[in-house]
Amino acid sequence: VPGFLSWFMILMPAIFSIYAPTFVIYFLICFVIFWLLKSISFATNIIRGYRCFVRTKKVNWLERLKNDYPKGMEETYHAIIFVVAKEPEELVIRSIKTYAEAAYPKDKVILVLGTEERVGEHGARLRKVVSEKFKDSFFAILATTHPDGIIGELKNSKSANSTWAARQLKIFIDKKNISAVNVISHNFDCDTRVEPQYFACVAHAFLSLDPEERVRTAYQPFHIYSNNIWEAPAISRIVAITGTFVALYNTFRQSYLHNFSSRSDCFQSVVNIDYWATDVIPEDSRQYYMSFFYYKGEYKVKPIYLPLHMDAVLADSYKKTIINQYRQLRRWAWGVIDFPFLVKKSLKDKNIPWSKKAFQIYQISENHLLWSVTPVYLTFLGWLPFIFNHDLGDTVLGYNFPAVATRILNFAAIGWLIMIYLNFLLLPPRPKKCPKFRYAEMVYQWLLAPVVSICFSSIAALDSQTRLAMGKYLEYQITEKAVRR
Repeated sequence: VPGFLSWFMILMPAIFSIYAPTFVIYFLICFVIFWLLKSISFATNIIRGYRCFVRTKKVNWLERLKNDYPKGMEETYHAIIFVVAKEPEELVIRSIKTYAEAAYPKDKVILVLGTEERVGEHGARLRKVVSEKFKDSFFAILATTHPDGIIGELKNSKSANSTWAARQLKIFIDKKNISAVNVISHNFDCDTRVEPQYFACVAHAFLSLDPEERVRTAYQPFHIYSNNIWEAPAISRIVAITGTFVALYNTFRQSYLHNFSSRSDCFQSVVNIDYWATDVIPEDSRQYYMSFFYYKGEYKVKPIYLPLHMDAVLADSYKKTIINQYRQLRRWAWGVIDFPFLVKKSLKDKNIPWSKKAFQIYQISENHLLWSVTPVYLTFLGWLPFIFNHDLGDTVLGYNFPAVATRILNFAAIGWLIMIYLNFLLLPPRPKKCPKFRYAEMVYQWLLAPVVSICFSSIAALDSQTRLAMGKYLEYQITEKAVRR
């Protein structure tokens, strides 16, 4: 259905441009007004989000945690589920170092290093190096090895490794008489670095809720893709920066805030849904829908305004970087596979009101539709009625439309201008090896935004939706991560 709807919404205006150009112009006027309202909402929310970030970052969350919930803090553990495949050792060590140096009692933090059997010696070396280097930095380090070739699992799937590691964690805490209700699990990608106060901040949010509510709540930070932002090429930077601010924007749209990428949960919640789906891409959004049905529509995602720092897409060559960037966005867009899952579960479910289920179906449909068609509408559709009808410009409507649409879209650009400004406030210090003119590149890189939005957003989304419609399922492809020294 999503693929059909997206292609219909692209092709029908194109056809109507030939036979009913006036209708298309009115439709486009409505769309650019809709986009203006979206842009105003986007600008407002990213400003609010940035202010929340600044306020949150100023707080000493460890001290506040000790003062507000001293007993709860003693009972609460953090478990970092950190899965790797072929990623560079240096990248892994950099990430884990931030966990070890975080402002939180070391005897309350468990590191679960999940490696893959299929990578052979590299995985064994990572287990040895991490265990030796950080042996005194955590309550325990669990080094697990996910067996290759388990029937029913998606090949190369991160979620299969995460689930295997999480099951080993459950065995470990049971032996230690630690309740899963008192464990906050963090499912981190291998490039994820934390703010010093991150664990304390999440623990405070966790303990501020009633015990029953803690279990049916996820804790979702926004991500700043800044670890290598100065080294990444312009296309990767555009995608990374846009991703950061879209996530920040969604923190104020509670009903649109879902589990995404690196995130935190009550571990009991993960156990209750039998961990993560091992046969689909992506597992993060699937976790949301599995939890939604398990908790009978009473599952929610709480925003955390202390961010996680992650990498922009960067490989060892420009060509590989571009390919990997497209594949990453296509993998994210493959979340459209949750649509049939959601519809089937909704039809079978007898506990959740249909109003809640219908909203979830509408929401996923709207998200993937706008993802695929918006760049096409804003870039191409306005030209088509005039290309197919040369006399259209002589009419009052045709004469005035370009000027009116341009003015509206220019005003709508305020969202992008604010995003560009706020991005400079979030940038890490420029490495000495990067020239100063890179600051200027951070501005004029946005001239590539139309190309990026079409090639790496719209086409990637249509690719995923069309594959799903044709039954050509996507294989999990790990995004290569290069370390520039």
